[in-house]
Amino acid sequence: MSVQDSEIRWGILGGGKVVESKSGPCFNIPGRSRVAAVCRRDAENASATAERLGANLVLNQLEDMVESDEVQAVYIATPPGLHHSQAMVCLNARKPVYIEKPFTTSAAQAEELVRNFAEVGIPLFVAHYRRALPKFREIKSLIETQIGQPLEFSFRLKRRLQNDVAHPWMYDRELSGGGKFFDIAPHCVDLLLFLFGDVDQMSAEAKHWKAPQGSEDCVTLNFRFKSGVLGTANFNFLAWDKEDRMSVHGEKGILEFSVHGNEPSTLRLPDGKVRQFFHTVPELIEGPMIEEVVAFLRGEEGKPCMGQDAVPVIELIESAARSLH
Repeated sequence: MSVQDSEIRWGILGGGKVVESKSGPCFNIPGRSRVAAVCRRDAENASATAERLGANLVLNQLEDMVESDEVQAVYIATPPGLHHSQAMVCLNARKPVYIEKPFTTSAAQAEELVRNFAEVGIPLFVAHYRRALPKFREIKSLIETQIGQPLEFSFRLKRRLQNDVAHPWMYDRELSGGGKFFDIAPHCVDLLLFLFGDVDQMSAEAKHWKAPQGSEDCVTLNFRFKSGVLGTANFNFLAWDKEDRMSVHGEKGILEFSVHGNEPSTLRLPDGKVRQFFHTVPELIEGPMIEEVVAFLRGEEGKPCMGQDAVPVIELIESAARSLH
């Protein structure tokens, strides 16, 4: 698909805070891309979302949306347990798809989608948007140029336990994949792949203490990358405080930064010098990745996260769930 001389017309499946505050408005790029349709089960919610995003077409059936000539590509922003079947509906209509993370709830589903889309040459994208943010492209450059050979890293994320009343499906393993870890970890794991390349080996340990429906409260991932880099990532969703810190140790320095926050990055050098780097944060955080997707669909030099890029993320996260169950 290449539509260099016209706007790409998007249909959005789903709604809520993520669509209306992080992603949906990003599809409205003058002269390049716009939201043409919104599809939600609830007609009133669908109309409200469509009005906020400037869409003219309001529907409550995905099949009707993908059959419309007004829709050229589809953004799926529903619970991940629905992603596989909904993406297949879009594929049958030969519509490119941009899927929110988590990509799917299993590696088998992810692999099947990638294979099926590739067989007919339809693009499939995943919303691992951190790799497109200026902050993390700058961090990747700092790792490659300022700390010498990267040797090892450590990451720790701590969050308070929350019973997510607004999203009860979050702890339904069939719909969500499995609690807060499955929801949040894709950002971290994809970023590690972006920074260090392919994983050679990974092991996982998970523990359930209090989270609803037996989902993981505490998870430790141990990595060995093909580049030789070793590292650990720790997730704690029972903490009394908050923490979000990545530390990358190289032969000639240490780089520290947050994965989910906007704090400056810190570079520590062997001579005791400390430098801070302040990063540009877009108002709409998913905007840079969606711009890459639009560029790709228009036949330009876009570098989005493709479906095949997201398969290893689901494989690694699924292995953590297996260690618990």
